Amino acid sequence: MQCQINNRETNGENMREIANKLLYLVRFPEVDMTYFSEKVSKSGVLNSNEIVSIYQSHFGEKNDLFPHQPRNPYGKKQFRSVANRFSGMLLQKSTTGLHAISFYASRDIWLIGVVIGCPIVDRRSIFLSSCTVQGEIKVLSNNNSCVASSLKKFGLAEKNGEPYGKCYDIILSNKLRISANQLYTCTLRMEMMTTNSVEYFCHVGIGGAQQTISDGVTFIFQNSPSSNAGTNIREGQFAGLIFDTCCTKEN
Repeated sequence: MQCQINNRETNGENMREIANKLLYLVRFPEVDMTYFSEKVSKSGVLNSNEIVSIYQSHFGEKNDLFPHQPRNPYGKKQFRSVANRFSGMLLQKSTTGLHAISFYASRDIWLIGVVIGCPIVDRRSIFLSSCTVQGEIKVLSNNNSCVASSLKKFGLAEKNGEPYGKCYDIILSNKLRISANQLYTCTLRMEMMTTNSVEYFCHVGIGGAQQTISDGVTFIFQNSPSSNAGTNIREGQFAGLIFDTCCTKEN
């Protein structure tokens, strides 16, 4: 190709000249020897000493001309998206019980985690160092069996500063393949991990949509009969679903 760009005949001598020092970055010792013998060695790109050194490297001789370590694979690109279902957030007194919402996805995806509204406590009411909340996420299949989960503990944010912001990502222990047009339910139970009874508030979503589209995936939400802590289509927990659209194979 470079020979054509430079209006030169495509032959070994010209290819060698154009490649210049880049030639010595090619991992010739890693090339299949049959292909090397039939194609590369006869192309004229390498001189006789270089060809001999590559053959010798296959018999344990050290080759100082060309790199021989296998190329490091590129890291797999992460296609992480968030399906947001609320138009805003507000603070309300936290409620006990189970938050739950059901959903369908229009195509197969990997569910990575969920976005929850962050709980906070007034720093004047208790020492913040003793305020830890445990959040337990479960994902249920359409027969109510648990197919994924995550248990996280995190310190409460405070009203003055809100170091966590309004939302917090909880990542599943293992990503879950979501099958298209199958019903799944996300549940959340939050528990204050302290011996004292602490009243705290929580960011909750408002203006929820029954249907949302993110990165070409349509999500349809519906109320779950398991929810008894104030979460439904219009308001409550599960501000978003964190997902990966690369679902053709395990990545």
